[in-house]
Amino acid sequence: MPPAADSVAGLVSGGKNAAPTDLPISMEELDAIWKEILLYQFHDILPGSSIDRVYEEAYARYAILQARLETGVNALLTQLCGGGMAVNFNSFGYDGLIEHDGWRRVKIPAFGNTKLADAPAVTAFEARTGGNFIENGCARVTFQNGIIISYIHKKTGREVVAGPSNIFSLYTDKGNCWDFENHNTDYQKSRRDAACTAFSTGTDGARACAKVIYTVGGDLITQEISLTDGSPALRFKTKITHGGENVMLRVRFAFPDPGEASFNLPFGHIKRATTESNSIEKAQFEVSGHKFVDLSTDEFGVSLLNDCKYGFRCKNGTLDVDLLRSPRGGPGTHVDFGGHTLEYAIYPHEGPLSADTYAQAYFLNNPIKITSGGSASALAGDAFMCSSNENIVIESVKLAGDGNGLLLRLYNCSEKPQCGEVSVTGLRPVNFAGIMENDLGPVEGELEFRGFELKLVRFTA
Repeated sequence: MPPAADSVAGLVSGGKNAAPTDLPISMEELDAIWKEILLYQFHDILPGSSIDRVYEEAYARYAILQARLETGVNALLTQLCGGGMAVNFNSFGYDGLIEHDGWRRVKIPAFGNTKLADAPAVTAFEARTGGNFIENGCARVTFQNGIIISYIHKKTGREVVAGPSNIFSLYTDKGNCWDFENHNTDYQKSRRDAACTAFSTGTDGARACAKVIYTVGGDLITQEISLTDGSPALRFKTKITHGGENVMLRVRFAFPDPGEASFNLPFGHIKRATTESNSIEKAQFEVSGHKFVDLSTDEFGVSLLNDCKYGFRCKNGTLDVDLLRSPRGGPGTHVDFGGHTLEYAIYPHEGPLSADTYAQAYFLNNPIKITSGGSASALAGDAFMCSSNENIVIESVKLAGDGNGLLLRLYNCSEKPQCGEVSVTGLRPVNFAGIMENDLGPVEGELEFRGFELKLVRFTA
């Protein structure tokens, strides 16, 4: 049975041994899985500097670990929340459409869930397509030879792109020292653009789609580019079959250039110039980022969200993403060869970069989950954690190592100071903690954060 309805407190009220013992995936197994994942994130695996055998074994083990985690998490959610539920495990509330036995509109609080049977069905749609466009009530996107040539944000009437966009290119990529650890700054001189070999449009209820196939070199790229009713976000579900040595595959966009770009990193973002007026700016020809890159003014902006890439070039009105690299310098001989799946999205927004972009990026990376089977649960419908300020993000939660309560990792996603309250059903904030979970002093009143500040807070019954 799940924890008592008064609720998360049931996990922690009994101390170290309070966690249910009949969970679909044990704490011991989870701990072992995390350690194995960290092993396969070892330094030499990531840049391609391991031998081929390492990649073969890591790939096989990742598949096993992913399947076990997905099975365990789905079973755990069903046990905790019941069957037929839409579950939101993000720090931001969700209000939009979900495709499940047709289309339904759901409103789910942060760290909460809702019963799908109670969500109203949607049968009237705004999604439309033509021979060269897709659109909904929020945006219209026009294509030419598979390339985006116009993207209108209907509420403001603004053109989102500043030129042809979503162009795949293959570059010769020979590092200036160790091929697998860096690439030359002049790699762009070797560019080969992909050709569109198939293009079609169509609707699927609330979704307007363009399906496109591109080829370049030995690579085959298949995309489903879509708009869903109620949102101006343009999503790109992408499959790539890659093969070729000493090459790098990238995709680029032309956006209005505000002179500065914001790159998401853990617990915030950094800003870098989009110009090359001095040696420092020229050295920033490739910048690391995680869930998004944003180009904004005070009036309007556009965010490029993604679910698994982290190398970006953003200079002089062009933003491009490093998708795949196959260095030949070894000892790995077929780095990034084979099939890949990834997703990215363009999210135009009014005003400057804000928590809204963070919310969109989290939902792309951690989408709403649907439970199946099972019966209603004591936690059904509950939002067991929440933040009163959307800029104060609940990033993670864990049982305290000493068995005394829960630890929440919180951060301010804004560069400006923020304050607010964070609550957990049945628990109260007691003290701030260090990385070793040591006591750093009591929590008194509202939580106050400096720009991008990170805090660990202990909650007990």
